[in-house]
Amino acid sequence: MRGINIVLSAERGHFKRPETNNNPVTYSYMHKCAFVGLVGAVTGIERVPMAALYPQLCDDLLYGIQLLNPIIKEPQAFTGRKVISKKFFDSGRRYCEYLREPKYDIVVALVNERSADIFNKFAEYTKANRSTYPAYLGVANCQCDFDLAKDVQVSEKKHGEFVTQAVFSSEHTFSASPDEDVVFEAVPTHEKDWFYTPSRIVTTVCPFGKPMTVSGDHHTVDGGRNIWMM
Repeated sequence: MRGINIVLSAERGHFKRPETNNNPVTYSYMHKCAFVGLVGAVTGIERVPMAALYPQLCDDLLYGIQLLNPIIKEPQAFTGRKVISKKFFDSGRRYCEYLREPKYDIVVALVNERSADIFNKFAEYTKANRSTYPAYLGVANCQCDFDLAKDVQVSEKKHGEFVTQAVFSSEHTFSASPDEDVVFEAVPTHEKDWFYTPSRIVTTVCPFGKPMTVSGDHHTVDGGRNIWMM
């Protein structure tokens, strides 16, 4: 399969959990639906047509991610005000949780040619370090950089034992030694009409430090490293 490998980094990131409103809390890393939104921003798809394309792109793209920096969450506070007819109301303190210095090694593969034009444009723009709209890690004050973008070949799905430092599913078989840290995170992989599809939420495992030996579904990138893709 055709794929692209990109590295994204930013000073901060925020991928809002939908159950938190007044004081938003973030997912631990950039989930697939957030990345699909980034694809729309880079390729210049506006909000309304992008809503219709979300289910298609979630199905037509495979997404794998490795966290290059540890997950560090920190709260930030600001003064929020409601504005009605140019008048300020309801001043108050607001809090928001951010990821500090997130950096991601991401592999995306095209599995359905109906999205080929969008995929090709995304690959072209990222390799040229271009974006039609500002590229964010979640929200507008988290603009990100493309540190790497290159074409790769991704194998068809395999099943068996492999070694990885990338995120994988909790359905994989693995063992961690006492000196290894892992984070479990349930993340959305499909979105329709601006809502995450409950049946497509998967629990993932984020390893840190040493590579882990895992057994389950995976793909091979450029005949070398192995990665699980959602």
